Amino acid sequence: MKSKALMKNFVKSGRGLLIVGITIFVVSVLMGGFLFVAIKTDKGEDFRRVDGDFVYSKLEVAYLDASYATEKSDGEVRKYYVAYDENKVPYVVCLNDEIFNKLKKIYDYSLNLGENQDENDRPASVVIYGDSQKLPKEAVSLLSDWWQEDDGTKLSSEEVRKLVGNYYLDTYYDMNEDLVFISTAFGVFALLGLMLILVYVIRNKKTFKALSKYERELEEIAQDLESGSGTNSKKCRVILTSKFVLSYQNGLKLFENKDIVWIYPFTFRQNGFLTYKCIYVITKDGKSNIITQTSTTGLKKQLAYEELYQEMMNRMPNILHGYTKENQMKAKELYRR
Repeated sequence: MKSKALMKNFVKSGRGLLIVGITIFVVSVLMGGFLFVAIKTDKGEDFRRVDGDFVYSKLEVAYLDASYATEKSDGEVRKYYVAYDENKVPYVVCLNDEIFNKLKKIYDYSLNLGENQDENDRPASVVIYGDSQKLPKEAVSLLSDWWQEDDGTKLSSEEVRKLVGNYYLDTYYDMNEDLVFISTAFGVFALLGLMLILVYVIRNKKTFKALSKYERELEEIAQDLESGSGTNSKKCRVILTSKFVLSYQNGLKLFENKDIVWIYPFTFRQNGFLTYKCIYVITKDGKSNIITQTSTTGLKKQLAYEELYQEMMNRMPNILHGYTKENQMKAKELYRR
């Protein structure tokens, strides 16, 4: 039967939605999974060699001096310290309470250095993790003043930066926040992909049901297309024959020409901008149906849209054309008959 070839085209016409859905789902799962694992297994760069912002880093702290500066951020007080590695090289670190508590023994030992403390009694070094951040001028200036008060040595900003570097280690960075964000963001995209796949399945099910219901009509349409008396606007996904209007853009919609009382094009605007165009078909029972919808971009689509509407007017000259108040009133009268 000629209608079988036509049916295959209808089924194929919706596969773009399936492909998009599968693509979004697979890409979201793969990319989200890759980033999640990459962050989760990141062991951190050696902070002593870091030369950039927002690098997840680690520092082995052997000594910890007193806090030399505080800052209020989002209702919490952040404290800046000078930490030292095994070679007593200084680094600026911003410690949250949890990390500070892990360094408490080192902190207490460091503050009492020189008071008959044996180096062998020094607590074991502790590795801390955080995000590298650009060391602001204010922090450098405060550190210079603090060192001057401590031992009388006045260092310039350049000399301070040579000692501690251009970055500080911010332990307020929480890796779990990034993991939650990645899981949420890519989870939403994966869900969107699944929704598109589900829409395709539901739409396809309805299409197959409609194909079975309109098998006789589809045979007539296929014959008209073969003979040349029918036209198929592939860009608009609408078939016109002497007896039928068949839309296969979103599922399958079939109308007999004798049941149509009014057709009109309609343009949708959002915030003053054209978004898309569509063609409405109003039937005798008063039901309104969109048979095709197209974006306002693309010359070929616009031409196909205009040609489709013109051909509908040519094939059905006795029905109402265009959206006017007069046609609206006339259509209401036709509904009542």
